[in-house]
Amino acid sequence: GIREEVKGTIGIYENRYPGLRVVLTGGDMNYFDKYLKSNIFAVSNLVLVGLKDILRHNVENLR
Repeated sequence: GIREEVKGTIGIYENRYPGLRVVLTGGDMNYFDKYLKSNIFAVSNLVLVGLKDILRHNVENLR
């Protein structure tokens, strides 16, 4: 299924780009993260973390 397709795609890119880091985000990332044996960084709410950092930066620097 889709899990094997993702695993295969990651494998292709790992062969092409040694040292590749894969970032998984979103609600289904935990499903894939458990089964993929790769150098994977998984965060379910990466966009919200980034937006919070932008807000914090703006509050601190736009006074």
